Order: sequence, then C-alpha cells, then structure tokens
Amino acid sequence: MRSIYEKISEHYRGIEYQHLFFSVFILGVILFYRISAYFISGSIYADFSAVGFLNFFMMSFPDDVFSAAFALGIILLIVSLPKSLRFMPIFICDIFVCLFAAYHIFALQFLKIYETSFQISFIGGEHFTGLRGMLNSAAAEITSGTVISFAAVIVIVFATSLFLMVAEAKSSLDAKTKYFFVSVLIYLLTLILTVAIASPTEKEIVSKYKIKAPVYELSMSPFSSLALRCFKKPAVQPVPAAVEPVVFSSGFQTDSLESNKEYDLSKIIPKNKKYNIVIYLFESTAYSYYGLRSNGKSMTPVMERLAQNGFLAAKHMTNYPLSANALFSITASAYPIIGKDMVFEKNPSIQVNSLTEVLKDNGYRTCYVHTGDLSYAGQMKYLKSRKIDRFITARDLAKDKRYNKKHVGWAIDERAMIDPAVDFMKESSEPFVVIMSPMNPHHPYAVPDDSFKVAEHNPSGTNRDGMWENYLNSLHYADYALGELIDKLESEGLMKDTLFFMLTDHGEAFYQHPQNYNHPLFVYEENIHVPFIIYNKDIFKNGYYFDGITRHVDILPTITDIIGIKDNKHREGFPIFTKRKEKLAFVHTSWKDDLVAVRDVKWKYIYRIKDGREELYDLFSDPEEKNNLASEKTETALKYRNYVLSGINYVKNYHKKN
Repeated sequence: MRSIYEKISEHYRGIEYQHLFFSVFILGVILFYRISAYFISGSIYADFSAVGFLNFFMMSFPDDVFSAAFALGIILLIVSLPKSLRFMPIFICDIFVCLFAAYHIFALQFLKIYETSFQISFIGGEHFTGLRGMLNSAAAEITSGTVISFAAVIVIVFATSLFLMVAEAKSSLDAKTKYFFVSVLIYLLTLILTVAIASPTEKEIVSKYKIKAPVYELSMSPFSSLALRCFKKPAVQPVPAAVEPVVFSSGFQTDSLESNKEYDLSKIIPKNKKYNIVIYLFESTAYSYYGLRSNGKSMTPVMERLAQNGFLAAKHMTNYPLSANALFSITASAYPIIGKDMVFEKNPSIQVNSLTEVLKDNGYRTCYVHTGDLSYAGQMKYLKSRKIDRFITARDLAKDKRYNKKHVGWAIDERAMIDPAVDFMKESSEPFVVIMSPMNPHHPYAVPDDSFKVAEHNPSGTNRDGMWENYLNSLHYADYALGELIDKLESEGLMKDTLFFMLTDHGEAFYQHPQNYNHPLFVYEENIHVPFIIYNKDIFKNGYYFDGITRHVDILPTITDIIGIKDNKHREGFPIFTKRKEKLAFVHTSWKDDLVAVRDVKWKYIYRIKDGREELYDLFSDPEEKNNLASEKTETALKYRNYVLSGINYVKNYHKKN
C-alpha cells in the first residue's frame, strides 16, 4: 500500500497547486454562469424573479454538479498524463479551462439573445456546411463586453498558471498528494449529491408561483447538455396515433378544415404559353414587414411597386422556415423530412422530378444564380442532378470588380447577380427559367455601405434595438437590389413574356413571441407568413389582391399549369390559377423543438412532438397569437391534432418511399 502511495505522490509531485487552481476556476465559472443566468433571466421574463435565487439555484444544482464533475474529471485525466510530457499537461489544462470559460460566456450571450439556455438541439449538421456565414452571424451578436471577458479569461488563466509553475520550481518543499485524494473524494461526493439532493421541479415552481417563464430551460447547464451528448443522442419521441385518423384518399389532402369557400382564378393569367420564368427567392422577410416604414420612408418600395402590376398573395406560407427546406418545397412541391434530417443531406438524389427538370424536358433553358456557394445544408448535392444548365455562384460573381471587395453578410453583393443573369436570358430565343437566390436581409443584416442606412435609429442602444435597425437597413438594401434587377430586365425587353415570381423563403422574428428571434425556431406568423408577388405589367394592368391561403408547395404546379405542361408526378401543392377550394398550410420546423402546425383560414394550431403541447389561436380576433385557446376550444384543437398527427405519418411514409 505504501509503495502505491509513493508512486502516486511521485507522479503528481509539482502539479497539485495547478490542479487546485484549475478546479477552483472551473467551479467559479459554473457559479458565475448560474448567478449571471439568474439576473439575465429576470431581465427577460417579468415574472421570473418570483422564483427567487435559492429555488433557481437548487433547481439548477443537479445539472451544475454534473457539469462540475465532468469537467473536474477531464482535469484529472489530463494531469494523469505521463510525467515525461513535463509541462504539456498543464498547458492542455490551460486550453481546456479557457475553452470551458469561453463556452459559458458564449452561453450567457446566447441566453440574452434567444431567451433560453444554450442546448445542443440548437446545433444541426447544416451549420458545419456554412461555417463562414455562421461565424459571421455570431460575430455580429458579440458585444464589446463579451470580447473583454474572453481576453480576461485567457490572461488570468495563463498568467496564474505560469506563476504557479515558477513558484513550484523554486520551492524546496516536497509536494504533498493530499489534495489529490481530497479532490477525488469531492469528485465522488458531487456525483452522489447529484442523485441525493431533491431539487424543486418545474411543475412545482410553476404551480407555486404561477409564472410563465420557462424555468426548466433557463436552469439547464449548457455544459451538461454538451457532455451528455457525448454519451447518447437525444431520444426520438414517437408520434402518437390520431384518435380519429384522417384518411388521405389521394395524396395529402390540404383542403381547409373550416371553410368550404371556392375560388376561380383560372382566367387571371392567359395559359398554355411558354412564358419565361424568373423565381426570385427573397430572404428572411415576414409579410408584416412588407410596406413597413421607418422615418416615414418605405423599407420595401420595390415590392410595393411590383404589387401595383402583379398578383399579390396576401396569405402565402412557407412550409418550413429555413432556406434549404423552403427551396425543396418550392422546386419539388413536397414537404421536408419530419425531424432534424434535411432532404438535401440525407437523400439529395430523391426522385421528385423538380421544377428545373420538368421545364428542361419541355424545351426550357435552366439557370440557378446564388450570391453564396450553395454548400450550405447540401444544396448543391440536390441541385447538381436537376438538369440545371448553368450555375452562377459567388465564385463567378466575385469576378465583377464593382462588388468583389467584401461580402455583404453571408454572400456577395446582390447586385452582382444582375448582369450574369441577364446575359444568360439573352443568349437564346428559347424560353428560360432562372432561379435567383440572394442572401439579404439574412442575419447579420449587413449592407454594402452607409448609403443604405436609412432606418430610424433607436436611442436606447440595446443589442435588440440595434439588430432591428440593422435588419430594416438590410431589408431596404435587398429591396433596392431587386429594383435594379427589374429595371434591367425591363430596359432589355425581357419582361414582356416573363412571369416574375418574387417570394420570400421564410419570415424573420424579432421577439414577437418569447425566445423567437431569427427564423427557424418557431412557426408563428412572423416565421412562416411571407410576401409572394407574381409580376408582369402586360398581364396585370392593375394589381390583383388574393386573400386565400397559398403555400410554397403550390409554386411548381402553378407554373406547369400556366405553361400547359402535363406533369404526371405526384405533387403536394395545388395550382393557384384554377378553380380551387380554400386550402390550409401544413408547416414544420425542428431547429430546437419539432413543431408541426396548421395554418387555416381562421385558426392556427401548433403541436410540439416531444410532449404533445398544443397551441390554438383565433387569427381573426388574435392576429398576434397571444391567447392560446387550446384548453378552451377542445373540439377544434382535437380536430387539428388528428389532422397534424395523420399528416406527420403521411410525410414520414412519403420520405420512406422516396
């Protein structure tokens, strides 16, 4: 026994004080995070302070103890590395504790922005396909205080570590191993305490204090979420069967469940003509921002101009509030996979006979123009086999010296698309379909220069207000670029026989609901209700306003119906310009939670798969979706729940077959 003690003593001689410092630092970071999270949560949720710090601390304790135990265990493993490595274990510990602190600082910033603790479920595989853009967006949200905190951590850790190494090197005293055994004992006790301590549950706190703040999510430890992911993947919740399953006799039936209204739009556009088609996928714009004004100035004057000689669909819905999945619905008239998997990544060769394939087979030239590189979320994996004659991406657009000086947000200046797209259109007399995909006003809401900074400045100066101001400026810039394209097309005589489809891939949220910032987290109106205009001066002498529900899945069948193409492939959408019943929109997102929704004429129903939580809103009396009626209108909720559950199973079976 004595020899074992001596071996341990010999191995750990000279690193006990370092170990003590690293352990204390880890515990200090966790405590700092918890205290900061409490005050940040209180500043976000008015009723959160009723919980009290002690309850919040106790509720957070199991998560925090697990984080501490896991991190201290890593420290123990590092300092147990072979003695021959000399100071390498200490250096590795320095790096680890710096990253540990930086991660928690990032998590606090995330909490401020997204109003919940950082969880691994926020991370999807598509993030790693667009790292430059993701880092660009993250950098836009980092405050000066965050940068100073990062720098302070690095200085403190490395300076203290160096001081301890010098002090120990000069000391003539033999190092003791008592701390080692004490630290192991503490490590074991923390694991026991995690199980032994009975912390208050979210249900108990909500019941006692009658609060709406998501206390359980706020109490989560970002590091324990990361550590647990190392051992297992989150469990996939089974979807319950509908009490009264909806049977779809032919495809996925999306006729309204509340209205029998019928429309006849068959005479609005002359059909059976090979119109040129331009699909302009505007970015990140909710319908409520269409026509928005700041300082008395419209942020979308071009959109408004197009509507004066166009078809404006006032209730158009994306089927998924994320660009790549929206693109799939538009080009394939199909629904994305239910869950976090993305079609473009999991099944890029899916046999859907996309829009460009159908039109190419009917004599059209095809082109896809994008101001980025199409690597994000595997878009190119899907598009490369879709009979597209020419891809024009950032690499090509960067050759234009007017616009290659810098990226504007995630991509090249939108205006760089105009000349290459027009050149393609003019190459031949054959009809063309051109899909144009700019990147603004995508987060971080950039503009190329100060001339586009036209939005009213908010004097309060908070990060939220600043990002809203940035968004309005970026929206105005993107609208301006759209106008430049329209002017060019008209001056070149290319608009006469062209239908210009201007629609937004998804909306953009700015805290209209708690935790709802950016676009993919929820399925409220600010996330899914988007502008959609079909522009042609000769066809629409005056603007046509349509208030029936349309969806992204309707775009492909609408185009083939207008042109007169016989499309034998099954489609989930329905042609707009025909006799049609009122429709509903089936919507899904999975960025954080799997949410599936139905947007009907009057009702919005939302179902959360992991726990069956329901929301039901009467959009006629409550257009901002503030009053959840699910517990009051039980029959209505049941009707839509059965539809949603049946729809989920339908979409899952669709992707199993394809």
